[in-house]
Amino acid sequence: MSISTLAIIAGDSNAFESLFHQWYGRLCRYAMRYLTDPDEARDLVQGVFVKLWENRSKLVADNPLGAFLYTAVRNACLNQLKHQKVRQDYQTHHQSLRPEWSGSPEEVLEAFELEERIREAIAALPDRCREAFTLSREEGLSYQEIAQRMGISPKTVEVQISKALKLLRQKLGPLFLLLWWPFQNL
Repeated sequence: MSISTLAIIAGDSNAFESLFHQWYGRLCRYAMRYLTDPDEARDLVQGVFVKLWENRSKLVADNPLGAFLYTAVRNACLNQLKHQKVRQDYQTHHQSLRPEWSGSPEEVLEAFELEERIREAIAALPDRCREAFTLSREEGLSYQEIAQRMGISPKTVEVQISKALKLLRQKLGPLFLLLWWPFQNL
């Protein structure tokens, strides 16, 4: 059974539902070739279908949907793997910056208190600033990727992150360098 790309482009939700049921299982199995977590694979495939529906007007009528879907899933999987690597590299880098404490209990406590102050300062940011900052610094997303995830423009992401950095600099003073420095080389 072939589902018409034209029907999808026209916004036929029944055709889209049929397409989803026809391809979802196969695409999940395909995604599992790249990803190890079945839930992550299912979420990724669902995300591909959501993007397909949202951008259906950009489809080319005579292109086969199956090939398009496999390509979209492969690209999404590769992006997911790239982001996992960025997160892993960040964690490794962050862990390497933490000294092995052989110091006094007071020094260990002071280090934990500093980390807590930084976490509290980030948590106190306005919601949009905190979200953009966290997506940039902890997940390693680009401004374009953050913009897509948050549904705003890349310029707005830049403004939000700049605002977050300014607020953190004001709140943390010299501690700001501890927060900012590890991200410079990522």
